[in-house]
Formats: sequence, C-alpha cells, structure tokens
Amino acid sequence: MIVVIAALAFRDVKVSARLLGIALILEVIMLVIFSLGVLFAHGGTNFSGDSLNVFKVFTPVAEQKVGDVAIPAGEAAVGIFMAFWSWVGFEMAPNYAEESRDPKRIIPQSLLISVIGLGLFYTFVSWCAVAAYPTEADMVAKAFSDGVNFFLTPIQTFVGGWGYQLMSLLILTSSFACGMAFHNTASRYLYSLAREGVLPQAIAETHDHHKSPHKASALQSVLAAIWVLLYGLAYGFDDPSGQAWLGVYTLFAVLGTGLLLVLQAVVSLAIYMWFKKNGGGSLLATVIAPLISLVVQLVLVYTLVANLATLGGTNGFARSIPYVGLAILIVGLIWGFVLRSTNPKAYGNIGHMVNEG
Repeated sequence: MIVVIAALAFRDVKVSARLLGIALILEVIMLVIFSLGVLFAHGGTNFSGDSLNVFKVFTPVAEQKVGDVAIPAGEAAVGIFMAFWSWVGFEMAPNYAEESRDPKRIIPQSLLISVIGLGLFYTFVSWCAVAAYPTEADMVAKAFSDGVNFFLTPIQTFVGGWGYQLMSLLILTSSFACGMAFHNTASRYLYSLAREGVLPQAIAETHDHHKSPHKASALQSVLAAIWVLLYGLAYGFDDPSGQAWLGVYTLFAVLGTGLLLVLQAVVSLAIYMWFKKNGGGSLLATVIAPLISLVVQLVLVYTLVANLATLGGTNGFARSIPYVGLAILIVGLIWGFVLRSTNPKAYGNIGHMVNEG
C-alpha cells in the first residue's frame, strides 16, 4: 500500500482527489442503501432517542454478561475519544490552499461541508446500525463478541449478501483512501516546514510537471516504510497475535489523535489569548467557542490517559503512550525555542502559507 500511495502522491493532487472521491461516493451510496433498509424494515419503530443521548457517554459501564458474552466494566467516555479519532483530518483542508483555485472561498466551504454534512450523515448511519439490532443487549453483545462485523452483519441482513461483500471491499478502499489522505497531508506539512526554514530546504521543492511536493512525499513514504518495517521485525511479518496490527494501526493512531487534541487545545487557548490582546470578533467566536473547545479537549486527553488499559490491553506500547507523547511535545517546544533564538526569521515565517491563503 505504501508503494501505491507513494506513486499516486508523486503526481498531481487531482489524481489522489479523484480516487478519494470515488471511494467516498461508493461508501456513501452503500450506507444510504443500508440505512433505508433498516428504516423501512422497522418502520421507524426500533429507533430510540436514547441512542443519541450524548450525556450517556459520561456514565460508567458496569460489568455485565449478555448471553455468553462477558462485558467488562469501563468508561463509556472512551467512545468520545474514538469518535474524535474518526474526525482526524477535517482540519487538513488549509494544507491544500496553494493547490486550489480560490482558497479563501473553497477552504472554509470544504471545512463546513465536512463537519456539518458528514457529521449529520454518519450520525444517522450509526443510529441506523444500532436500530438494526433487535435489542440493546443484542447490539452490545455483538460489539464485544464480533466487533469487526458490527456493521457488516446487519448489512447482510437488510441489504443482502452482495451488500456484505461490497461493503467488505469498501472498508479496504476506505482504509487505503485514509492512508492516501494522511500521506498527502503529512507531505504538505513537511514541504511547508521546509519552505519556512524549519526543515532542510531540499524538501521544499515541487515537481516541474505535476506541481506536487514530490521530495516531501518521498520522505514521508520512507518514514512510513521504516515504521512498518520496525514493527514487522519486532513481531514478525506473519503475526498471529495481531500485536503488530494493534501497534501500527490502533495504538499509534491513539498516540497521534491524543497529540492532535493537545495541539488543538493549545490552538484554542491561542485564539482566546490573541483576541483578548488584539480585540475584534464576536463574543461567541473569540471567547465562548475557544474556551469550550479548550476544556472539552483537555477532558478528552485525560480520558485517554486514564483508560489506556481498556484501549491497549496488555500491549507495552499502550502504557508508554503518555510518556512518548510528552517527550514529543517537549522536543517540539525545545526545537521551537532554539529556532526562535537562532533563526528568528524562520520562526516568524511558520504558518505564513495559511495566513496568506
């Protein structure tokens, strides 16, 4: 997958965008068919507003047994963190500002469409998935006993075997699309930092024909390949225990999401402090929204740290996530302070692409 993504990312971003768009459209069509199947099959009688009660996530889950399935005790709030994980990427739109025709119009529109449109759509689909099970107990038991097929089993029931097979394929294409999207974004982060003097200037080049940040993309491909290779050497490339998959996909994503939440919390605080110093803007946009965002994201980070045993089980890397994250933050802060004193011009240029866009 790394090789294919590297080859596609080498070309114009439009190539990747077309493939990502096709994968998303097919997935949306399939989920619409499934949701309508559940809706018409039950006539709306199996839908409960209790499933949409956001306050339930703050209620601890007691240890219980549903049929033959043992449900361990835990914090339901971990689910909020996983929900934030699924949203990682919406903030990446400004990275493509220089490659869009009208960034001042397109970038805000894309952010609003992704947050509001996809948010409402996937909330409805998740609601339908819950309603597809006869009872809440059946739904919980399925989630713990066969979580991989939590969506696929009701799709087979309400759509048919062809829907099951197609959705299984779309899960793979969606994972590939996510990998490509993250690769494109990481490449542009590397390119921007290099152009602004934070990273070596050799990375800050675009392809003469494709206009893509091809050197930054190649560096990102090498870093990803090294990471996968290290886990393969540590756990074996034929890993029956699933530890390599758990480390590469789940726990590394948990680390990345946790760091992103910390970063967004810092940004929220920075927004509040900047407008407090310089004035302007509405009370909602400059005080209420950023402070609510700050508090919520700090609570989520605490929830993550407090429930690592639930997320990672016995995996050793899971227990080290807070320390790895703290080390990365400290290194970043030290790097920033050193850059500010040794190269103030480069320090002042950080983020200027977004500001100018």
